[in-house]
Amino acid sequence: MHGEPSDANTTRHKTRKCRDLRLRSPHRDRATYHCGIITVRVLSVDGGGYLGLATASFIGAVEDHFSTRFADRFDLFCGTSTGAIIALALASGKSGREVTMLYQALGPEVFPPPRFWARRFP
Repeated sequence: MHGEPSDANTTRHKTRKCRDLRLRSPHRDRATYHCGIITVRVLSVDGGGYLGLATASFIGAVEDHFSTRFADRFDLFCGTSTGAIIALALASGKSGREVTMLYQALGPEVFPPPRFWARRFP
């Protein structure tokens, strides 16, 4: 018969589809592709005020233990409240240890202890 078998045409079409998707993706340098499916690694960090210090310390310890940086391992960073601050710092390339030092230096000013007399009682 003339031409290539249909299986070869299908494989070539899938390969072209993956290549086209790879070129259009904003995460083309770090995301994982497999035949049209994009895998994006997401880090979501919860809020909690000054307790973000514990989260930042944990992230720093994980980075130290595995000799890597979260900025190199995740594609998308998100968070709520103080978690968003940590996510932004990590996304900008700061390490967990640097974020921990920021919380230790600025935490007491940004998150002052609650004052009993400042509460309003019904």
